[in-house]
Amino acid sequence: MIDLVAGRENSIPKRIKHYKIKCPSTNLQDTIADVVTVYAGSNQKTIIFCPRKQTVNEILNTNKIKGEVGVIHGDIPQKQREVSMNLFRQGKVMTLLTTDVCARGIDLPDLDLVVQIEPPADVES
Repeated sequence: MIDLVAGRENSIPKRIKHYKIKCPSTNLQDTIADVVTVYAGSNQKTIIFCPRKQTVNEILNTNKIKGEVGVIHGDIPQKQREVSMNLFRQGKVMTLLTTDVCARGIDLPDLDLVVQIEPPADVES
């Protein structure tokens, strides 16, 4: 991994580890479920950023991720997005599937695992 922001205000803390897993799209749902199981288990908060709403729905519909899963994307009404986020913050839902709509302006200090299906399109995301 190349650190493009070393020494800058936006640099990544040393305690954060990055892993890259090459995965064909045909194995995506199984791989995501395995990553969540291995790196987060059942009692740690995980957020999974998907590039498209369709990807969020495909992963959700496979039922491969164990436990309750919250969903946030542009087709979900704002009220339901707020409910999903509150359940996630309270620990009633341990996994949150979302597009980058959730990446802007949230503060989740007790997050254990972040999975990005694809790298963000821009630095802000």
